[in-house]
Amino acid sequence: MIVECIAIIFIILCIVIVFLRAKRTSYALAVLPLLIVPVLHILAIYCSRTFSLLFSLDRNLVMIGIDALGLIAACLLLGLASGNISSKKSRFYYLILTGAFLVILSWVLIANNLKI
Repeated sequence: MIVECIAIIFIILCIVIVFLRAKRTSYALAVLPLLIVPVLHILAIYCSRTFSLLFSLDRNLVMIGIDALGLIAACLLLGLASGNISSKKSRFYYLILTGAFLVILSWVLIANNLKI
C-alpha cells in the first residue's frame, strides 16, 4: 500500500497548493490533517520492524496500532481545524466527509495488514 499512500499524499498536496495559490490559507490548513494517516502508514512500514523487535510484538499489530493512532490524531486535528469554519452546516459536512475519508482509508490499511 506504499504506492497508494504516496498517490494520496501527492493528490492532497496538490489540493493544498491550489488553495494556497488562490490565497485560501484557511482551506489549505483544513485539508492538511488528511495527510496524517497515509504518512504515518508509510512510516509504520519502516518503523514496525524496529518496534516489533524491541517489544516482542507481531509486525502487523504494530502497523495496525500506528494506523489507529494516525486516525485518532487526524480526527482530533480535524476537530481543531473545523473551528475556523463559521457556518454550522459547512462545519458539519466538513467533519462528516473528511472523517469518513479517514475512517475508510484507515479501515482499508488495517484490513490489508490483517490479510483478510
